[in-house]
Amino acid sequence: ILKIEKKEVEMKLTKKEILKICEEYNLGKLKDIELIKGGLINHNFILKTNKGKFIIRIISRNPKQKDSEFKLLEYLHQKKFPYKTPLPLKNSSGEYILKLSKKNLWVYKFIKGEHTMNITDNHLKQIAIALAKFYEIVKNFKTRELKETWVFELGWLIKEYSKFKKINPKNKYDKLMVENADFFMNLSKEMMKYKKFRKNLSIVHTDTNHNNLLFNKNKLIGILDFDNIKYAPRAIDVSYGIQQFCRTKKLRFSLDRKRTKLFLKEYEKISKLTDKEKKMLLPLMIKYQCLLFWWFYTGMEKSLNKKYEYMKDTLELARNIKKLLDKKD
Repeated sequence: ILKIEKKEVEMKLTKKEILKICEEYNLGKLKDIELIKGGLINHNFILKTNKGKFIIRIISRNPKQKDSEFKLLEYLHQKKFPYKTPLPLKNSSGEYILKLSKKNLWVYKFIKGEHTMNITDNHLKQIAIALAKFYEIVKNFKTRELKETWVFELGWLIKEYSKFKKINPKNKYDKLMVENADFFMNLSKEMMKYKKFRKNLSIVHTDTNHNNLLFNKNKLIGILDFDNIKYAPRAIDVSYGIQQFCRTKKLRFSLDRKRTKLFLKEYEKISKLTDKEKKMLLPLMIKYQCLLFWWFYTGMEKSLNKKYEYMKDTLELARNIKKLLDKKD
Protein backbone atom coordinates (compact mmCIF):
# COMPACT_ATOMS: atom_id res chain seq x y z
CA ILE A 1 0.00 0.00 0.00
CA LEU A 2 1.26 3.48 -0.90
CA LYS A 3 0.49 6.15 1.67
CA ILE A 4 0.92 9.93 1.93
CA GLU A 5 2.25 11.54 5.15
CA LYS A 6 -0.09 10.97 8.11
CA LYS A 7 -0.73 14.67 8.81
CA GLU A 8 -1.91 15.30 5.30
CA VAL A 9 -4.87 14.11 3.25
CA GLU A 10 -4.40 10.35 3.22
CA MET A 11 -4.35 8.69 -0.18
CA LYS A 12 -3.75 5.01 -0.85
CA LEU A 13 -3.66 2.68 -3.83
CA THR A 14 -3.96 -0.98 -2.98
CA LYS A 15 -2.43 -3.65 -5.21
CA LYS A 16 -5.95 -4.72 -6.20
CA GLU A 17 -6.75 -1.17 -7.34
CA ILE A 18 -3.47 -0.89 -9.24
CA LEU A 19 -4.18 -4.12 -11.10
CA LYS A 20 -7.68 -2.83 -11.87
CA ILE A 21 -6.20 0.34 -13.36
CA CYS A 22 -3.84 -1.71 -15.53
CA GLU A 23 -6.78 -3.79 -16.75
CA GLU A 24 -9.18 -0.90 -17.38
CA TYR A 25 -6.63 1.16 -19.35
CA ASN A 26 -4.99 -1.84 -21.04
CA LEU A 27 -1.58 -0.86 -19.64
CA GLY A 28 -0.06 -4.34 -19.54
CA LYS A 29 1.42 -6.32 -16.66
CA LEU A 30 2.35 -4.47 -13.49
CA LYS A 31 6.06 -4.16 -12.73
CA ASP A 32 6.33 -1.36 -10.19
CA ILE A 33 4.60 1.75 -8.88
CA GLU A 34 6.08 4.82 -7.22
CA LEU A 35 4.55 7.82 -5.48
CA ILE A 36 5.59 11.17 -6.95
CA LYS A 37 6.44 13.50 -4.11
CA GLY A 38 5.69 17.21 -4.23
CA GLY A 39 2.69 19.13 -5.45
CA LEU A 40 0.08 20.78 -3.28
CA ILE A 41 -3.22 19.16 -4.29
CA ASN A 42 -3.29 16.09 -6.55
CA HIS A 43 -1.69 12.72 -5.81
CA ASN A 44 0.37 11.25 -8.65
CA PHE A 45 2.03 7.88 -9.19
CA ILE A 46 4.48 6.55 -11.77
CA LEU A 47 3.27 3.16 -12.96
CA LYS A 48 5.70 0.80 -14.71
CA THR A 49 4.39 -2.11 -16.78
CA ASN A 50 5.69 -4.29 -19.60
CA LYS A 51 4.17 -1.70 -21.98
CA GLY A 52 6.07 1.26 -20.56
CA LYS A 53 5.64 4.01 -17.96
CA PHE A 54 2.42 5.86 -17.14
CA ILE A 55 1.20 8.53 -14.75
CA ILE A 56 -1.81 7.84 -12.53
CA ARG A 57 -3.32 11.13 -11.39
CA ILE A 58 -5.90 11.03 -8.58
CA ILE A 59 -8.36 13.92 -8.78
CA SER A 60 -9.00 15.86 -5.60
CA ARG A 61 -11.71 18.10 -7.08
CA ASN A 62 -15.04 17.61 -8.84
CA PRO A 63 -14.28 15.32 -11.82
CA LYS A 64 -16.73 17.29 -14.01
CA GLN A 65 -14.25 20.18 -13.89
CA LYS A 66 -11.84 18.02 -15.91
CA ASP A 67 -13.97 18.16 -19.09
CA SER A 68 -12.45 21.42 -20.32
CA GLU A 69 -8.95 20.28 -19.44
CA PHE A 70 -9.28 17.03 -21.40
CA LYS A 71 -10.75 18.84 -24.40
CA LEU A 72 -7.88 21.32 -24.33
CA LEU A 73 -5.26 18.56 -24.12
CA GLU A 74 -6.85 16.84 -27.10
CA TYR A 75 -6.91 20.16 -28.99
CA LEU A 76 -3.21 20.80 -28.31
CA HIS A 77 -2.42 17.33 -29.60
CA GLN A 78 -4.50 17.83 -32.74
CA LYS A 79 -2.94 21.23 -33.44
CA LYS A 80 0.54 19.75 -32.95
CA PHE A 81 1.56 22.04 -30.12
CA PRO A 82 5.39 21.87 -30.21
CA TYR A 83 5.70 20.84 -26.55
CA LYS A 84 4.68 17.53 -25.01
CA THR A 85 1.57 17.66 -22.83
CA PRO A 86 -0.37 14.96 -20.94
CA LEU A 87 -2.75 13.20 -23.32
CA PRO A 88 -5.41 11.34 -21.30
CA LEU A 89 -5.98 7.68 -22.12
CA LYS A 90 -9.46 6.18 -22.42
CA ASN A 91 -10.44 3.18 -20.32
CA SER A 92 -12.50 0.13 -21.32
CA SER A 93 -15.71 2.17 -20.96
CA GLY A 94 -14.45 4.78 -23.40
CA GLU A 95 -14.06 7.32 -20.58
CA TYR A 96 -11.02 9.22 -19.36
CA ILE A 97 -11.89 9.08 -15.67
CA LEU A 98 -12.06 5.84 -13.70
CA LYS A 99 -13.86 5.70 -10.36
CA LEU A 100 -12.38 3.30 -7.80
CA SER A 101 -14.10 3.27 -4.43
CA LYS A 102 -14.18 6.97 -3.49
CA LYS A 103 -11.30 7.90 -5.79
CA ASN A 104 -11.50 9.39 -9.27
CA LEU A 105 -8.40 9.10 -11.44
CA TRP A 106 -7.06 9.38 -14.97
CA VAL A 107 -3.98 8.09 -16.74
CA TYR A 108 -1.51 9.37 -19.35
CA LYS A 109 1.78 8.18 -20.80
CA PHE A 110 4.84 9.23 -18.84
CA ILE A 111 6.69 12.20 -20.39
CA LYS A 112 10.44 11.94 -19.97
CA GLY A 113 12.17 15.13 -18.90
CA GLU A 114 13.69 17.01 -15.99
CA HIS A 115 12.57 19.86 -13.75
CA THR A 116 15.05 22.61 -12.97
CA MET A 117 15.11 25.28 -10.29
CA ASN A 118 18.08 27.04 -11.90
CA ILE A 119 16.34 29.08 -14.58
CA THR A 120 19.03 30.62 -16.78
CA ASP A 121 18.44 33.34 -19.37
CA ASN A 122 18.29 30.59 -21.97
CA HIS A 123 15.57 28.79 -20.03
CA LEU A 124 13.74 32.07 -19.55
CA LYS A 125 13.66 32.78 -23.28
CA GLN A 126 12.26 29.34 -23.99
CA ILE A 127 9.53 29.67 -21.36
CA ALA A 128 8.44 33.04 -22.77
CA ILE A 129 8.33 31.64 -26.31
CA ALA A 130 6.37 28.57 -25.15
CA LEU A 131 3.73 30.74 -23.45
CA ALA A 132 3.41 32.90 -26.57
CA LYS A 133 3.00 29.82 -28.79
CA PHE A 134 0.45 28.41 -26.36
CA TYR A 135 -1.62 31.60 -26.66
CA GLU A 136 -1.40 31.66 -30.45
CA ILE A 137 -2.75 28.09 -30.61
CA VAL A 138 -5.47 28.27 -27.95
CA LYS A 139 -6.86 31.77 -28.60
CA ASN A 140 -9.43 30.19 -30.93
CA PHE A 141 -10.19 27.23 -28.67
CA LYS A 142 -13.74 27.32 -27.33
CA THR A 143 -15.40 25.23 -24.65
CA ARG A 144 -18.85 25.63 -23.12
CA GLU A 145 -17.71 24.33 -19.74
CA LEU A 146 -15.14 27.07 -19.19
CA LYS A 147 -16.97 30.37 -18.87
CA GLU A 148 -15.37 33.78 -18.83
CA THR A 149 -13.44 34.49 -15.64
CA TRP A 150 -14.16 37.83 -14.01
CA VAL A 151 -10.52 38.43 -13.18
CA PHE A 152 -10.79 41.16 -10.59
CA GLU A 153 -14.12 40.41 -8.94
CA LEU A 154 -12.59 40.01 -5.49
CA GLY A 155 -15.56 40.86 -3.29
CA TRP A 156 -15.68 37.32 -1.91
CA LEU A 157 -11.97 37.45 -1.04
CA ILE A 158 -12.36 40.78 0.75
CA LYS A 159 -15.08 39.19 2.90
CA GLU A 160 -12.78 36.24 3.65
CA TYR A 161 -9.99 38.50 4.89
CA SER A 162 -12.47 40.58 6.88
CA LYS A 163 -13.53 37.37 8.64
CA PHE A 164 -10.00 36.06 9.20
CA LYS A 165 -8.71 39.20 10.89
CA LYS A 166 -11.16 38.55 13.76
CA ILE A 167 -10.19 34.94 14.52
CA ASN A 168 -8.51 33.90 17.75
CA PRO A 169 -5.02 32.63 16.75
CA LYS A 170 -4.34 29.03 17.79
CA ASN A 171 -1.15 28.43 15.81
CA LYS A 172 1.50 30.28 13.79
CA TYR A 173 -0.60 30.13 10.62
CA ASP A 174 -3.54 31.82 12.35
CA LYS A 175 -1.21 34.44 13.82
CA LEU A 176 0.33 35.22 10.43
CA MET A 177 -3.14 35.52 8.89
CA VAL A 178 -4.50 37.79 11.65
CA GLU A 179 -1.43 40.03 11.42
CA ASN A 180 -1.77 40.45 7.65
CA ALA A 181 -5.48 40.08 6.90
CA ASP A 182 -5.93 43.87 6.79
CA PHE A 183 -3.03 44.24 4.36
CA PHE A 184 -4.45 41.69 1.91
CA MET A 185 -8.02 42.89 2.38
CA ASN A 186 -7.05 46.47 1.48
CA LEU A 187 -4.86 45.27 -1.37
CA SER A 188 -7.77 43.25 -2.76
CA LYS A 189 -9.99 46.33 -2.55
CA GLU A 190 -7.41 48.33 -4.47
CA MET A 191 -7.22 45.68 -7.19
CA MET A 192 -10.98 45.87 -7.73
CA LYS A 193 -10.49 49.03 -9.77
CA TYR A 194 -8.94 46.89 -12.52
CA LYS A 195 -11.86 44.47 -12.81
CA LYS A 196 -12.91 45.75 -16.26
CA PHE A 197 -9.67 44.59 -17.85
CA ARG A 198 -10.69 42.02 -20.49
CA LYS A 199 -8.05 42.32 -23.19
CA ASN A 200 -7.26 39.26 -25.37
CA LEU A 201 -9.36 36.72 -23.50
CA SER A 202 -8.16 33.18 -24.03
CA ILE A 203 -7.48 29.91 -22.28
CA VAL A 204 -4.63 30.50 -19.82
CA HIS A 205 -2.56 27.87 -18.03
CA THR A 206 -2.06 30.00 -14.84
CA ASP A 207 0.49 27.61 -13.27
CA THR A 208 3.66 27.30 -15.38
CA ASN A 209 5.99 26.91 -12.40
CA HIS A 210 9.23 24.92 -12.13
CA ASN A 211 7.42 21.67 -11.36
CA ASN A 212 5.23 21.92 -14.45
CA LEU A 213 7.99 22.48 -17.01
CA LEU A 214 10.09 19.64 -18.44
CA PHE A 215 13.54 20.10 -19.95
CA ASN A 216 15.85 17.76 -21.84
CA LYS A 217 19.48 18.90 -22.09
CA ASN A 218 18.39 22.46 -21.24
CA LYS A 219 15.73 22.45 -23.96
CA LEU A 220 12.10 22.96 -22.92
CA ILE A 221 10.21 19.92 -24.18
CA GLY A 222 7.06 19.63 -22.09
CA ILE A 223 4.38 21.45 -20.09
CA LEU A 224 2.37 19.67 -17.39
CA ASP A 225 -0.61 20.22 -15.08
CA PHE A 226 -3.45 21.97 -16.86
CA ASP A 227 -5.72 21.63 -13.80
CA ASN A 228 -6.11 25.37 -13.30
CA ILE A 229 -6.88 26.52 -16.83
CA LYS A 230 -9.21 29.51 -17.07
CA TYR A 231 -10.77 31.67 -19.73
CA ALA A 232 -9.21 35.03 -18.93
CA PRO A 233 -6.79 37.69 -20.27
CA ARG A 234 -3.65 36.07 -21.69
CA ALA A 235 -1.65 38.64 -19.68
CA ILE A 236 -2.25 36.41 -16.65
CA ASP A 237 0.18 33.81 -18.02
CA VAL A 238 2.71 36.53 -18.87
CA SER A 239 2.51 38.07 -15.39
CA TYR A 240 2.79 34.63 -13.79
CA GLY A 241 5.89 33.80 -15.82
CA ILE A 242 7.55 37.04 -14.73
CA GLN A 243 6.83 36.61 -11.03
CA GLN A 244 8.00 33.00 -11.15
CA PHE A 245 11.19 33.32 -13.16
CA CYS A 246 12.28 36.97 -13.21
CA ARG A 247 13.27 37.54 -9.59
CA THR A 248 16.65 38.87 -8.53
CA LYS A 249 19.25 36.35 -7.39
CA LYS A 250 20.08 38.24 -4.19
CA LEU A 251 16.52 39.17 -3.24
CA ARG A 252 14.17 36.39 -4.27
CA PHE A 253 11.15 38.54 -3.47
CA SER A 254 12.10 41.33 -5.87
CA LEU A 255 11.71 41.40 -9.64
CA ASP A 256 14.75 41.69 -11.88
CA ARG A 257 14.13 44.39 -14.50
CA LYS A 258 16.69 43.00 -16.93
CA ARG A 259 15.21 39.50 -16.88
CA THR A 260 11.70 40.91 -17.09
CA LYS A 261 12.60 42.86 -20.23
CA LEU A 262 14.22 39.75 -21.70
CA PHE A 263 11.11 37.68 -20.97
CA LEU A 264 8.80 40.24 -22.59
CA LYS A 265 11.11 40.68 -25.58
CA GLU A 266 11.07 36.93 -26.32
CA TYR A 267 7.32 36.65 -25.78
CA GLU A 268 6.65 39.49 -28.20
CA LYS A 269 8.69 37.83 -30.94
CA ILE A 270 5.71 35.48 -31.25
CA SER A 271 2.78 37.47 -29.88
CA LYS A 272 2.74 41.26 -29.43
CA LEU A 273 1.38 42.66 -26.16
CA THR A 274 -0.64 45.88 -26.05
CA ASP A 275 0.40 48.80 -23.83
CA LYS A 276 -2.69 48.15 -21.68
CA GLU A 277 -1.63 44.53 -21.17
CA LYS A 278 1.85 45.61 -20.11
CA LYS A 279 0.42 48.06 -17.59
CA MET A 280 -1.71 45.29 -16.14
CA LEU A 281 1.16 42.90 -15.41
CA LEU A 282 1.91 44.23 -11.90
CA PRO A 283 -1.77 44.43 -10.84
CA LEU A 284 -2.25 40.86 -12.07
CA MET A 285 0.73 39.73 -9.99
CA ILE A 286 -0.66 41.44 -6.89
CA LYS A 287 -4.11 39.94 -7.42
CA TYR A 288 -2.50 36.52 -7.62
CA GLN A 289 -0.63 37.04 -4.32
CA CYS A 290 -3.90 38.07 -2.63
CA LEU A 291 -5.49 34.82 -3.77
CA LEU A 292 -2.41 32.75 -3.00
CA PHE A 293 -1.99 33.88 0.62
CA TRP A 294 -5.64 32.97 1.25
CA TRP A 295 -5.23 29.62 -0.53
CA PHE A 296 -2.09 28.61 1.36
CA TYR A 297 -3.99 29.29 4.58
CA THR A 298 -7.22 27.50 3.64
CA GLY A 299 -6.68 25.16 0.70
CA MET A 300 -3.38 23.26 0.95
CA GLU A 301 -3.74 19.49 1.15
CA LYS A 302 -0.13 18.40 0.69
CA SER A 303 3.35 19.61 1.74
CA LEU A 304 1.82 21.08 4.89
CA ASN A 305 5.27 21.35 6.46
CA LYS A 306 5.90 24.20 3.97
CA LYS A 307 2.64 26.04 4.58
CA TYR A 308 4.08 28.73 6.87
CA GLU A 309 7.07 29.29 4.60
CA TYR A 310 4.82 29.68 1.55
CA MET A 311 2.57 32.16 3.37
CA LYS A 312 5.59 34.24 4.44
CA ASP A 313 7.07 34.19 0.93
CA THR A 314 3.78 35.28 -0.62
CA LEU A 315 3.47 38.15 1.85
CA GLU A 316 6.98 39.39 1.08
CA LEU A 317 6.51 39.20 -2.68
CA ALA A 318 3.15 40.99 -2.46
CA ARG A 319 4.72 43.85 -0.51
CA ASN A 320 7.54 44.28 -3.01
CA ILE A 321 5.33 44.14 -6.10
CA LYS A 322 3.01 46.68 -4.45
CA LYS A 323 5.99 49.04 -4.05
CA LEU A 324 6.79 48.67 -7.74
CA LEU A 325 3.19 49.44 -8.69
CA ASP A 326 3.10 52.49 -6.42
CA LYS A 327 6.26 53.85 -8.10
CA LYS A 328 4.70 53.44 -11.55
CA ASP A 329 1.50 55.17 -10.43
